[in-house]
Amino acid sequence: MIDLDAIRARARRDLVLTIERGRTDVSLWEHADRVTRTACEIAGFPEFTDQEVNLIVLTAAGLYHDAGWAVQYAEGKIAREEILGKVPSSIQRELAASRMEQSLGDLLGADALGMAAMCIRMLNNHKVDLIEAQLILEADNLDEFGPMSLWRLARRYALEGKGLMAAIESWQTRRQYGYWDARINDTLRFEAVKNIARERLKSLDRVISDLRAHHEAEDVAQAAGGASGLSHPQKR
Repeated sequence: MIDLDAIRARARRDLVLTIERGRTDVSLWEHADRVTRTACEIAGFPEFTDQEVNLIVLTAAGLYHDAGWAVQYAEGKIAREEILGKVPSSIQRELAASRMEQSLGDLLGADALGMAAMCIRMLNNHKVDLIEAQLILEADNLDEFGPMSLWRLARRYALEGKGLMAAIESWQTRRQYGYWDARINDTLRFEAVKNIARERLKSLDRVISDLRAHHEAEDVAQAAGGASGLSHPQKR
């Protein structure tokens, strides 16, 4: 019997990055784990009840779908702030599939290992008809919506030396011009998942509004009632 916990432990070992002075960065691992758990939950939706989803394949491919970033980072080919900054290239998908084959070869049978590698290699093809690959793509795209997307944006901006306000304004500009609504229609296949994405956007609207207000101390100003008599500097 295949041990899913052993697969997760192996993936965690491969995806937690070692950075300066022996510290670690778990962001890539957390993303992979979150996408995999989301894909497994989506597989339980009513529209998939008549399809056979191989959860072993889904788990292995989901956990390693972005492992190409870790391979390239370890080889010194990319900087940490580049990780998860864009859709992985076909080369990165190939690196991810190869890393999974190397790491899980003693845990998975040849058929499951081959199918999981095929899933990863297919992920840049949005017309893919392999159900496990569809589920990973759907979960990966959904991960861009809601508060999690702000975390990824803020993390990248922090690594680049930019401030919190730059991250907030970047998100709000995209929201204003309908970027996220277009992303829902362009990247998500299933209506139930689209509805989840819309709810996540509403949640993030509230988070962004509060974050901006607190960053600018608006709640403190309201509590003070303008008693200080000082005017705020013009916002830029």
